[in-house]
Amino acid sequence: YTPQYLKDAVDYFVRNAGVDENGVQTGPMIGGLVVFAAGNDNSSFGYPAEYEPIVAVSSVGADYKRAYYSNYGDWTDIIAPGGDAKKGNQVVSTLPDNKYGMMQGTSMACPHVSGIAALIVSRFGGPGFTVAALKERLLNNVTDISGFNPGYYLGNGLANAYLAIAGSGGIPP
Repeated sequence: YTPQYLKDAVDYFVRNAGVDENGVQTGPMIGGLVVFAAGNDNSSFGYPAEYEPIVAVSSVGADYKRAYYSNYGDWTDIIAPGGDAKKGNQVVSTLPDNKYGMMQGTSMACPHVSGIAALIVSRFGGPGFTVAALKERLLNNVTDISGFNPGYYLGNGLANAYLAIAGSGGIPP
């Protein structure tokens, strides 16, 4: 479902972010991380998040259960709070005209994951740190909530900032 031009753009960023034209690291990490909303179609597929290099984020409500709208499937990577208005909870978000309001969606879940990724890079980034190392720490240091979601695969688990940096002795960046 993902067009080739979008795959090419993702691949280019993942491969070339943080390095110069000679492949020498110029930033805190070699490579780029693409975090994308799994989608809000209550579907087992999600374009373009299903493309493998992308970190696909599904959504749960405050009860750890899949939000009614969240896409799901073995292509999803991680879960984060995205709100669920049917259960009475949403995420505070920015709105036009310098306002705030309540929203829901896998797009509301993505900033949680992006923020944790930024914390990981701020703690572990530096010479030799790679996007593969970031993904390993981000996706494998999660809270298992699969028991709340029988029949739905939403990713490795719920994003967990503490666990993501706990390999450093639990000292926050």
